[in-house]
Amino acid sequence: MKLLIVEDDLSINTLLFELLSEIDSLEISQAFYGVEAENIFNSDLFDIVILDLMLPLKSGEDLIPIFREKGADVIVITAKSDVNTLVEVLELGASDYIAKPFKTQEVLARVKRVMARRDPTIEEWIQYESLRLNPHNREAYVKGQLLHLTQTEFDLLRLFISDPTRVFTKSQIYEAIWGEPYLGDNTISVHLSRLRSKLQELGFDRALKAVWGVGWKLR
Repeated sequence: MKLLIVEDDLSINTLLFELLSEIDSLEISQAFYGVEAENIFNSDLFDIVILDLMLPLKSGEDLIPIFREKGADVIVITAKSDVNTLVEVLELGASDYIAKPFKTQEVLARVKRVMARRDPTIEEWIQYESLRLNPHNREAYVKGQLLHLTQTEFDLLRLFISDPTRVFTKSQIYEAIWGEPYLGDNTISVHLSRLRSKLQELGFDRALKAVWGVGWKLR
């Protein structure tokens, strides 16, 4: 899927490029002027455009209908935060609107939502530090290396990565993974010890810490 960033501020444009490069399935191009963006768009097809409004030579408002006519989803990012501007860009055809200063996680979430709508087969990744999980094909990676996990180990890892600093009690873990009340055996400790060893073998150290008298946490 192709995405075009149109932003005249070099630092913001670079920040967006580096941020969105985290999404493996995106091919990203950059433009800094309105006319430049139009020329790039005419020479290639893009699925999504991240668009600033206050651009030199040709404004973002002028570009929205051009991008929409060719089927692209437009996400506007601008310092203009008044309601009239929001209404105007949506009426022009923008799919979404983010006010500056923006939070990076908000931008990622909005782009991923548009990607999922355009292509429901795109797989969502869950990431924490160097650990990445794909819930759809049930694969996990540490620093790009595949973790060879059992089904139970994958389910445990997915539970912990959902809230990495939270301490899960043994009862919470057992009920989430096995769907039954915890009766006090060593099942959890055995599975977590094996999972921790596999993580450490690939360099994900200090993983799965036991909190005495309470439970376990990822970090």
